[in-house]
Amino acid sequence: MATVLRNPKYASVKRILAGDTPTVIVYRSKDNPRLQEAIDELVVQHRKDLGLGVVVRIPSNTQKSIVRYLSEHSQVPLLLADPELYRTPGSGWPGAEPLAPRQAGWSYLSSVPAKPDRKWAAAVANLQYELGATVALSATGWVDDANAKDALQKALHRVAATREALGDNPMLVNLTMSSRWLSEPAMRDILLNEVVESDENAWYLRFEWPEAKVRYRQLTDDPILVGYKDLATTFALEDRRLFLANSGLTGWLSTALGATGFSTGQSWSEQKFAPDPKMGSRPGAKRPTPVPRILDPKLMHTIEYGEFQRLDGHAGHADLPTTFALTMDTDGHARDLAGLHHLTTVGNLQATLANGQKNIQALRRVKAAEKFINTLDPVDQPTGANQPQHLPVWRKLLS
Repeated sequence: MATVLRNPKYASVKRILAGDTPTVIVYRSKDNPRLQEAIDELVVQHRKDLGLGVVVRIPSNTQKSIVRYLSEHSQVPLLLADPELYRTPGSGWPGAEPLAPRQAGWSYLSSVPAKPDRKWAAAVANLQYELGATVALSATGWVDDANAKDALQKALHRVAATREALGDNPMLVNLTMSSRWLSEPAMRDILLNEVVESDENAWYLRFEWPEAKVRYRQLTDDPILVGYKDLATTFALEDRRLFLANSGLTGWLSTALGATGFSTGQSWSEQKFAPDPKMGSRPGAKRPTPVPRILDPKLMHTIEYGEFQRLDGHAGHADLPTTFALTMDTDGHARDLAGLHHLTTVGNLQATLANGQKNIQALRRVKAAEKFINTLDPVDQPTGANQPQHLPVWRKLLS
């Protein structure tokens, strides 16, 4: 197990896994190596009121780069190296593809046993520690929809094999599932019954959403969100810890409803787990120039930067400022700064849930966002992809 360098400014792993602090786990981004700057800003502002973690995908990186990156963030308490076993061919995940050369270089991906195997599970867990992880993810991947109960039982047998290999060391039960496990009550009950009966207290669950029709728009699918609410509430009632992988601000909403935390990142692909919308273009045509965007703290929605600047001229818009947004006010939009602003804003929002009733704190923020929009003249209100359509849905869930 990796040696943890303790820093009294951070909420400890023990405190995070005890559910004592709302937590954000951020993904490594190859496009922006300045992640620690955002983490440092969050630590200065919130100290132990916010749990912090860093997660790296194993298959798409080299061992050397993972070790280097996690060592650069060695003071961050919760360090994860995700084996991403759902990506292996034959896993059942609809998006699984043949392993690329770099992925095939990780022997555990091409040697997944048909049945639970303690020795193999131990190798997967130990690899994570060797790379610098402070908490291991169980050696489990995709849980199929067909024969849901049987599929979940098989996955939990692999969880048991990992637990046997780890002993008393901390572990997150690592499962990847379709959103049907949330939206369909019968499947959700199967999952929750296993959670309640399990001896495992901490779970890292990733749910694949339907294809996103509009980039950067927040999830508004009511049956899925109701499932998140039921899941988060049950975990809280049963004194279990729920961390929602790749869930973006839906993870923040779920934290307000009872989850412990979530993982997200600077890019949209890390803020959700869903197929991207298909972008049609003529062969040989130039790709369109990327639209500058920024996460608006007031609206809790990613919008065009020009729209953000326009709204910022209205009273009541300024909220949860970050040093990165202030720099862009002076120097103009920059993709790397917008990414750091995104992570810092998400952390600031998560920290607002540290005191008092989390659902009430979140509901106040949602109502404040709606009030701001309603004070604008109709012609000044955001439209199209800039319109935060999720706000009334969130208000309903939080009320």
